[in-house]
Order: sequence, then structure tokens, then C-alpha cells
Amino acid sequence: MGETPGKMYALAVVLTLLAIAAVLLRLYARRITKQRLEWDDYMVFPALLFTIGTAGCMFVGAAIGDLGRHTEIGPDGLPVLTHHTEVFLIIDFASQLTQTLTFGFTKIAVLLFYNRIFGGGNFGLLLYAMIGLMIGWTIAFFFANLFQCMPISENWTGYGGTVETCIKTVDMYLGQAYSDVISDALILSLPIPKIWTLQLPIRRKLAVNGIFFLGTLVVGAGIAKVVVFRQIAVETLSNDLDLSYMLSPTLYWPMIESSLGIVGACLPLMRPILQKISPHDVFRSLRSMFEFSTFGSASSLKTTEAKTKLEVECSPTSTETSASNMPRDSNKWEHSDDRFEDIEISPRSPSGKLVENGDIV
Repeated sequence: MGETPGKMYALAVVLTLLAIAAVLLRLYARRITKQRLEWDDYMVFPALLFTIGTAGCMFVGAAIGDLGRHTEIGPDGLPVLTHHTEVFLIIDFASQLTQTLTFGFTKIAVLLFYNRIFGGGNFGLLLYAMIGLMIGWTIAFFFANLFQCMPISENWTGYGGTVETCIKTVDMYLGQAYSDVISDALILSLPIPKIWTLQLPIRRKLAVNGIFFLGTLVVGAGIAKVVVFRQIAVETLSNDLDLSYMLSPTLYWPMIESSLGIVGACLPLMRPILQKISPHDVFRSLRSMFEFSTFGSASSLKTTEAKTKLEVECSPTSTETSASNMPRDSNKWEHSDDRFEDIEISPRSPSGKLVENGDIV
């Protein structure tokens, strides 16, 4: 399928709604498990905001720019810099900034989630090092994109300026794309050893790994983006003058990766919804979320402060069942189903020991 404005509209709408739905479901899962918002939740909000910004760039580019359209070529065989082309170049430049910020905040959100669940010891230090690295990556590439040409207006006048006014932008784009994929793959692999050290049945370990491995969709989108960027780099070096049509994928492939990244960051917290709630309950509670400024009561907040555990994050907490009346049957682990309702991993227990009613078993 070729590039068309209709394709740009469709991708912008669908991918934005997908990201918004993921964040709303994440908030709803936090509500039904009586959990307050943590730093990883807060990092998802700016990631979503900048994803919406990228979608806005796509809308503007398709509506009044040349996004998804061919560049007008003059009688002399050179591209004509029309108002539509200038709008396209402006939104292309703006989207480079929003995409970079989305990637950065999403990576940091995932790492903060890992730290909340598995943090402590050497692994916690590794996570903090990765968080620092991702903060540096985000800042470096944000300003590299922002000041790739000086003055900044060179990005949309004269088709991106000249070698005297701009850095080697193709090398910068490819460097960002490669490092983006590598960091995503590294972040995705970090929790795997920790999960396999937990005292869980193999089927449950596979289930938890499966939730995290849905993040491979993000890595796949990043790899596809690298392939597209390399192809565009080849076409650019061959002096292809149909710039607006050729560069259109540089907007929607990062948009795909941004949306899937937010979904992947939210999926591990959605298990309570899949196990506990009907569609009617979801709609009713999402509506009520906008009517209250806090989640749960003060007493439930105090409880959640002491329970930074995988069970609380990945499975529903029943408000009707307290720890005092939970069954003490020693065979309950063998007879329970494949959910995580009876399993908690305490950051204070040695190497992920099972905890029942506060006792290590």
C-alpha cells in the first residue's frame, strides 16, 4: 500500500486510541487493586502526551501539508518549495522531538516498574544505572534533533539546509534508531532472570514471562523502523527529490513504536481487569475515575506502601477477603488455577520466596 493522507489519518487515530486505552486500563487496574500511583505510572503520562503530539503532527501534515503526497517538481526538475511542503517539513521536524521524548519516558517508566517489583541489591543498582543511561539518551538525542541545523528554521527552509548549516542528519537518525532498538531489547531482557528465580510453578513463570515478552512487539516495530530509515537513507543519497512521499514513513513508523511501547509498558498491570471485571464494570469505573481525585481510602494507601509485590501488580486484590481469613491449606498451591491470586513476592524475602499472610513458605 502506498502513502496516502487517508493512511496517515487512520494510523494517527487508531494508534492514539490504542495508547489512550492502555493508559486508562492501567489506571483502572491500579484502582481495583487499591494501589496508589507510583513513579512508573507518572512517567507514562508524558509518554502518552507526546504520542498524541506525534499524532497531531500527522494530522496537520496530512491536512495542510504534503504528508502522504508526492512533492511537486518544477519544470527545471527540482522540487518546488510550496506552503504544503513547508508545513510537511515543519511537522516532520516537530515529530522528531515528540518521538524522542515518547521513547525516553516509556523506557524510564518500564525501568521504574522493574525497580518497584524486583528492586534491591545489585539488580537495583543495575536498574538505576539503566535509568540514568536512558535519561542521558533522551536528553542527548532530543537536543541533537533540536539543533541539527542552525538556525533551527533551516530544517524547513531550503529542504533542510546545507552541509554548512546542518550536521550529518542521516548518521544521527540511524544512530538514534539503532540505539533505540538495542536499548529496548536490553530492557526487555532484564527481568527474565529474576522471574525464573521465583519459586513459582513453571506454567506460572511462563505466563509472567509471556506478559513481559509482549514487549517484543516494540522491538519488532523498532527493527522495522531501522529498515525503513536505512532505505530512506539510501534514497536520500541517490538524490531522490520526492521528499514528502519518501519521508512519510519516518512519521508513522515511530508512531507505531510509540503506541506499542505504551501498551507494552501497561500490559503487566492489566491482569486484574482480565480476571475480575466485566465490560459494564470497566465503563462504570472509568467514568467514576474522573469524578474522584484520589484512588482508595487512606488506610488502603498505607497498606499498599508496604506491598510492592508482583502479585499485587499482576493480579486482582479482592476487597472482600482479608489476610486473616485466607486458607492455610498447604496444598493450595497445587490446586490453585493458573492465576496469581495467592502468590506474592516480597522485596524483603530472600530471592523471591513465596509469602502467605506475611510468612515465608
